[in-house]
Amino acid sequence: MQSNKPTQQLLNNFLTENGFNAGGGYYDGGSVSYTPSSGGAWGVGAYTPQIGASYNYTPTAFDITTNIKWLMALLFLLATIHAIVRPK
Repeated sequence: MQSNKPTQQLLNNFLTENGFNAGGGYYDGGSVSYTPSSGGAWGVGAYTPQIGASYNYTPTAFDITTNIKWLMALLFLLATIHAIVRPK
């Protein structure tokens, strides 16, 4: 739940700068995310027994459409190689 709608700049900062996450639970649990320039977020949900933490960074220039094209090309190349060299 949030008290107000984030601005476009605040949302962009939250999604594209460095951030920290931590969470855990035992059947039910929670997580927190924090981005120094734009604040934090939290979540709750069902968990297998676990605990974890991470550091994340997404560059502003990250373009998902370009990266998907490269990923699809790589998958096609790997599938082609597999088809050629697989044991018969």
